[in-house]
Amino acid sequence: MQENTVYHYTSLETFVKIINDATNESLKFRATHIDFLNDFTEHTIAASLLKEKLIEYDNSLDKNDKKDFQTKLNDNRMSFFKYEEIDDLYPYIISFSECWDSLPMWNTYGNKSKGIAIGFNKEKLSQIEEYKFEKCVYESKEYEQYLTENIKQIHSCLHIDSYSISFSSGFDNNLLKQHYKFLPILKNKSYNYEDEYRLIIPSKVVEKKELKFQTSDSLLKPYKEISIPFEYVTEIILGPLINLEKLKTALFFLLKQKNKIISLDKEHGKIHLRKSNIPFRDI
Repeated sequence: MQENTVYHYTSLETFVKIINDATNESLKFRATHIDFLNDFTEHTIAASLLKEKLIEYDNSLDKNDKKDFQTKLNDNRMSFFKYEEIDDLYPYIISFSECWDSLPMWNTYGNKSKGIAIGFNKEKLSQIEEYKFEKCVYESKEYEQYLTENIKQIHSCLHIDSYSISFSSGFDNNLLKQHYKFLPILKNKSYNYEDEYRLIIPSKVVEKKELKFQTSDSLLKPYKEISIPFEYVTEIILGPLINLEKLKTALFFLLKQKNKIISLDKEHGKIHLRKSNIPFRDI
């Protein structure tokens, strides 16, 4: 792992399309709607834990203080806690990994080890003003500690009736800042091998862009094309099953069309090309 680099794993075919569609200044990447990522618990873990803690706290109260959250606080009502502003309800995601050479990543996202990982300057990605750049969290301890400290106040200000859910007029919205931070980054721990960072694009940004769809087996996945400056690219890593000697010349010509130079050595101003160190063969 390079300290200031994150990697986007993809197939060789997709990489070539990204470069062919690029300008000399920027690359276009697909930002996928958060409800259509491979982990179907995306965007639900934090809300589910909040629901659990609210019901647990409500059940611990005396009869006169209870609000019957066990009955009233269903999953549909919990959508109230899935956005800080309506524009942030369904963000779009571009995924990166801190791992530059991970066999599970190659096999899951890098076309079964025949793909490419594109290295990006992490600091520069974090400075894109319109987007959020966050590291995913695979353990809920910090979020659960936040809930333990604040559940009483959240409960006391939360009102639910047959038709609506709301907070009392004096509720401090800053109390939920931590909740909204965790919503798009708290993931199932089964995915901790990904060491994922996310470029999170709010809906209010992507509404300005054309909605497109990608087919995946029997599923349609909505996405928006997001531009990332070409200068943020620092490395290209070839998967374990790609032959560096056979591909390096073609990649040199491909990148040269966009006025970019690749080098097998790490040189300032050039994109560093190297191959996975994993001894893997498909037999």
